[in-house]
Amino acid sequence: MNPSNKGKISKTILTELGEMISAFNLLETTFKEAIASMVVSLNRDAALAISRERRNFVPLTEIVQALFSIHVKGERERKAFKDLCNRARGLNDQRNALVHSFWAVSRESPEGDLAYRWKDDNKKTGADAWVKISAADLKQLTKSMWITAREIEIWMDRVVEPLIEIEVEKRLKDQGQGKRPELQSTTSGTLTEQKSSK
Repeated sequence: MNPSNKGKISKTILTELGEMISAFNLLETTFKEAIASMVVSLNRDAALAISRERRNFVPLTEIVQALFSIHVKGERERKAFKDLCNRARGLNDQRNALVHSFWAVSRESPEGDLAYRWKDDNKKTGADAWVKISAADLKQLTKSMWITAREIEIWMDRVVEPLIEIEVEKRLKDQGQGKRPELQSTTSGTLTEQKSSK
């Protein structure tokens, strides 16, 4: 360790790590909200139960991808959404590698804005297993997570939800029930029906 940084990783690195973790939390929440939006048309209680269940990130993305394929029949759209989910899984891999690593301060930077993390791949040993990471690397990963979360939201808003509305209206019409009551979130986190004034 460089004695000038007193063996501490800089605030810049720590700040960017915190930003990255925050961005990942948003990405994970976006997938949970996607589940809720795609299941709520069938059963509101099931939507809440499924979206709140704790599960690893990869199975979460697989459920969203499967639900997407139920609602969206176009192969081009399915492929694009699959690629987006694969990107999210790749970001999760990078996040896991960073969060679950041993860290050391760089000898190359007096400010400590470079650090090393231990890459445990069972193929390398000693110094070769240390991988350099910078604040800029973390910032780029964070940006990619924000962008991916936003793209998931756009798919839900512009593609999936309009299709679900059509499906629900058709189902209710077939059952002779007319328009579906609007769904409204309460402060307790449950969904309630609000009678339409139309």
